Amino acid sequence: MKIAKSDIDFRQGQILESINKNGYRKVEDLAREFGISVVTVRRDLICLENQKLIKRFHGGAQVASHAPKWKLDGRDLNLVAHIAEKAAEYVENKDTVFLNSGMTTYAVLQKIKKNIVAVTSNACAVDLDLSDSPVKLIFTGGELSEERETFLGQFTISLIDLVTADKCFLGVNAISAEGGLTSSSVEKIMINNRMLERCKGPKIVVTEGNKIGKTTNFHVCPVTKITHLITDNTAPPTELDKIRRAGVEVIIA
Repeated sequence: MKIAKSDIDFRQGQILESINKNGYRKVEDLAREFGISVVTVRRDLICLENQKLIKRFHGGAQVASHAPKWKLDGRDLNLVAHIAEKAAEYVENKDTVFLNSGMTTYAVLQKIKKNIVAVTSNACAVDLDLSDSPVKLIFTGGELSEERETFLGQFTISLIDLVTADKCFLGVNAISAEGGLTSSSVEKIMINNRMLERCKGPKIVVTEGNKIGKTTNFHVCPVTKITHLITDNTAPPTELDKIRRAGVEVIIA
């Protein structure tokens, strides 16, 4: 039986709403949510992308305005979501929280349902729909990076210096017991360090397991500067043991 165009448009509108609300969705999740086949989902996503409403990636789609901001190749968005959910459990009402840039801290912001103040350099969070959220979001401002995913520079540092946070959540490009926290961007080093310095409570790294035991170009700080690491079960156990011995509490989401 042929499906009416109005029904197809309605379904695609629901899919678009789901992607806008969550920032990104996987094909399999959309198929389960709407009770349709993955083939139908992929066809709908192609249609929405042709209208420049979303940006597809392998296995799913994200809001179009997010497309240039993160490299999604090889990243498991379900793992990111699980890590973010576990991180959100550490947030309490009336906290003031630092979050730096990146997909994982963006996901943490999505999962927080408490009455808090979130101070972030994550420019992607501008697109978050917080209309039904008790979170008060403050952007550090500053120079917008070339990828349009983070704020940088002295203006950013100046606002961070006005805040004393209860907790700090940092995404990293890599972390190891020997190399510490490392970044692929030299401009982000000072921002990450200043957030750690201006935090009086738990300093929590949130990252996928495949980034653990590795190093990138620019050293941020030793692992002894953080208190917690939240990751997933793909992380190498030997490296996690080394990080634990450095005094960091390791949580597997």
